Amino acid sequence: MAEDIKDLKVTILMPVYNGERYLREAIVSMLNQTFTNFEFLIINDGSTDGSEAIIKSYNDKRIRLVNNEKNLGIVETLNKGIGLAKGEYIARMDADDVSLPERLEKQVEFLDRNPSVCVVAAHITLVDEQNRILDYCWTEDMLTRTEKEIYDFLPKENCIAHPTVMMRKSVISTIGYNKLFINSEDWGLWLMLISEGKIIAKIDEILVKYRIHAESITVKNNTKKPFKNILRFKRRYLKYKISKLQLKGPDYKVLRTYLAGSARFYFPFLYVLAGKLYSTRPLHFLKQFIQIRKEFGVKNKTISHIFFFPFAHIGGAERVHAVIVETVAYRNPVVIITDSNVNSTNCSLFPKSTSVLSIRELLNWPFTKKWVIKKMFASVQNNKKVYLFGANSFFFYYLLSKLPEETNAIDLIHAFMHEYEVGAEKWSIPVVYKLKNRIVISKKTALDLAQQYARKKLPEELTKRIVCINNFTPERDFVKKELTGNIKVLYSGRGTHEKRVELISNAARILSEKNAPVEFHFAGNVKGAIPMEDLPYCILHGEIRDDEVLNSIYSQSHILLVTSSREGFPMVIMEAMMNGAVPVSTPVGGIGEHIKSNINGVLLKTVNPTDVVREIVAILEYFIHHREELNAISENARQYAMSNFGKEKFVAAYQNIIDRR
Repeated sequence: MAEDIKDLKVTILMPVYNGERYLREAIVSMLNQTFTNFEFLIINDGSTDGSEAIIKSYNDKRIRLVNNEKNLGIVETLNKGIGLAKGEYIARMDADDVSLPERLEKQVEFLDRNPSVCVVAAHITLVDEQNRILDYCWTEDMLTRTEKEIYDFLPKENCIAHPTVMMRKSVISTIGYNKLFINSEDWGLWLMLISEGKIIAKIDEILVKYRIHAESITVKNNTKKPFKNILRFKRRYLKYKISKLQLKGPDYKVLRTYLAGSARFYFPFLYVLAGKLYSTRPLHFLKQFIQIRKEFGVKNKTISHIFFFPFAHIGGAERVHAVIVETVAYRNPVVIITDSNVNSTNCSLFPKSTSVLSIRELLNWPFTKKWVIKKMFASVQNNKKVYLFGANSFFFYYLLSKLPEETNAIDLIHAFMHEYEVGAEKWSIPVVYKLKNRIVISKKTALDLAQQYARKKLPEELTKRIVCINNFTPERDFVKKELTGNIKVLYSGRGTHEKRVELISNAARILSEKNAPVEFHFAGNVKGAIPMEDLPYCILHGEIRDDEVLNSIYSQSHILLVTSSREGFPMVIMEAMMNGAVPVSTPVGGIGEHIKSNINGVLLKTVNPTDVVREIVAILEYFIHHREELNAISENARQYAMSNFGKEKFVAAYQNIIDRR
């Protein structure tokens, strides 16, 4: 029997109510786990089908069957299970889902390693009745990875898949599920936990197949008015917390989103109008109006190029955009920034002779948006030779849909987005015929585009318009690395979820605990992406705007780490290689086209988060004892950058496409 197991680690808690159709697959997926120190507590909640017989057909001592005398419902059954559980951790499971074999092992390891975390979840993949993976996903789940992202998002919407969680019994048993939150009892529990200062984390990989079928609770709850259901739950939650005088921290965000959601649901016109008024600053609006009128209102003024970029802040892509504009600066280009306001700081990226205009606030209002389009349409009509160039700007593709077929339009795609995100490769589909050229920065993205065309049954002729141009990095004086002392490891970039900075900080903590001679440096706004327990092992430089300061850090670094879940070919790798820092990167996007393991860098074998951390630790431990080999790879990286990432080659390639006369 399960109770004979000493030092029981995990209780798998699975309620069952008339679940015979998928029950066997759910049970087998748990019995076949690589982690075996568990009891499988199955509570049959008054089923009237063959569920009980199916459970009894398994002769496994770890299964503990409990029969409710009558149907108690999901909330009472779960609370009963928490009381009966004998394990240190409770792993939830549903009778119609499938857990991947390593789920328990990875979650136990995570909770053992992170004592401050009380609940750890994982990502799901959606499957149908026949176990076929569906071509859509639960976006809220996939976009929340870090503890902070989860904490910030939960007051707005649920982003934790209930059957993926493993929980500390010592914490959950003091709170439990609340029957007032029926149909959203899990979301209610997560909010109760974070309002008490408890931490919910997520393993950044898919560990459960979540079944979508007509009888599932999720489908039933979301079939009719899901937005209204969210408002109903928030009203119940807030009523409960207010009645107990327990409104805390994130509860106030629940209140704000409830009020905003109610306004949006019951008064949609006023809600949209209020949002536009709130995000429109009169002085900015007026300034943008005057600038567009001045630039596009002169009848005989000839604009050579109109560039559309979403942002003008400091970043790898933005630096590339600035140099692209520089290739035609001697003519009369105009840069349009569509998603952010422009000030003197980010204007400094572009050549001084170039007009840089923001239209973000003009696009807020239909009448000024229509006016902007009219002005640009007239500019294109008056000058058939003008080139339109867009990079990751939705407005660029929207405008293109309004312009004549013969418009000279070109776009740049840095990388494909994830299937659950929306990006340029999707925005461009309606106007792809109007794009005379499509520039990509890697062969991988070119292949992605070609495959997309094939799926959409677009003419193969369009693939001939795709041009691959490597990005560039300025040449730097090479400083030979110091081989004695600590190995200096660098992360440079943003702290956004796809960068997965927490994997690097995890490696920093592990190596520090081993007293390894390694320093981990972070350049960029990443503090919020690093778990609190890892911060003592990380040296944070913050956002660096001075190129010389940044290059000084590169020149002193032995290794650059890139742990992204997706990339095109990041500028940081080129900059690091030009400075002789050895890139160690996940095998995503076009990175594998340039990094050759143990020659000019190291390409990791996987993107799986747990394995990435293990690989990084092993690689750094190897280089600690083989520093001459690290030095040789450093010199090779520098030579490769000199040969492949020069600015002259980059400028010549772009001039050939966008500076034709």
